[in-house]
Amino acid sequence: MNRIITLCTAAAISGLAVAQPTLTAANNVPSGGDVFSVSIGTSTNNGTPGANQLWGFWALMETGAHDIRYYDASVSGSSASMPTATLLGTDGGTDTAWYAVTANGLEQVGERTSLGLAPYSDGILRVKYPCTYNTAWSDNSFATYTTFGQNVTRTGTIDALADGYGTLQLPSGEFTNVLRVYARQVIDDQSILATVHRTFDSYYFYVDTVPFPILKFSTDTTIFSGGSPAVSRSAEWMYGVHVGIGELGNNISFQLYPNPANELVTLDLTAFGGRPVVLSVTDALGRVVLNENVRAAARHTLDTQAFAPGCYTATITDAIGARNTVRFVRE
Repeated sequence: MNRIITLCTAAAISGLAVAQPTLTAANNVPSGGDVFSVSIGTSTNNGTPGANQLWGFWALMETGAHDIRYYDASVSGSSASMPTATLLGTDGGTDTAWYAVTANGLEQVGERTSLGLAPYSDGILRVKYPCTYNTAWSDNSFATYTTFGQNVTRTGTIDALADGYGTLQLPSGEFTNVLRVYARQVIDDQSILATVHRTFDSYYFYVDTVPFPILKFSTDTTIFSGGSPAVSRSAEWMYGVHVGIGELGNNISFQLYPNPANELVTLDLTAFGGRPVVLSVTDALGRVVLNENVRAAARHTLDTQAFAPGCYTATITDAIGARNTVRFVRE
């Protein structure tokens, strides 16, 4: 399978210094209807803290994938128990989280897991705004819920620090101006049957043009009623390389230049042999910003003047099923 290169790179934007990104409510909070495609794998390397880092995670191996979807909180009847919630996010399974944007930042005010629904009477501050290098915060949380007929009291803490910024290498390419946030969340669930102590050590990597971490490493340590700890690790990242069964063997390369783009971009479609094709362009959130039929041609000019700055994916498909994608940057 061909590797797809994303030129959100230091090489493609040579000469520019790495900046310190700032997360705000305007650029970090998803909106209802947003969908983020996430690759899943494992890693024991979280990178190092500090300024002007180069985090090399281009060798991450994908073992699965799923979509994270966001909705207005009002779509769920359960939101009535979390009146401050304005947004919910779900992986399509049993895990759903409810959020509210406060004066302090993005606050989680409830969740549903396989254990049940847990509205928080004291929410947990997930991201403090504005958040830039060396921003730190701590918060406490409290909730009660019922699972398997038993009442459970949940207490928790979070301690977080934006501990680094720099360039991030993913399997799809490099991203500059990336902010890393380390968070340790501790949760204690107590019932008459058991006490469950969980610690989550998570590293989030953000760019301030995408309201979702483009990479997340997590270590989940669980101790059940004073027993031995059970530890699991996971990695989740965006812009993974996915090839459907119907596409295997049908990929045809095409070129796109200049990249990064300023206004006009040229697509070299010579490899498609003059066949008419369909051009589709999606933004970093997976939203289609352009879909058009392109008449048989060796080259096609794409006008990107109306595109907001950021990362985009151009997909070419012809009538016999040959296709490929190229990612590019609109400066």
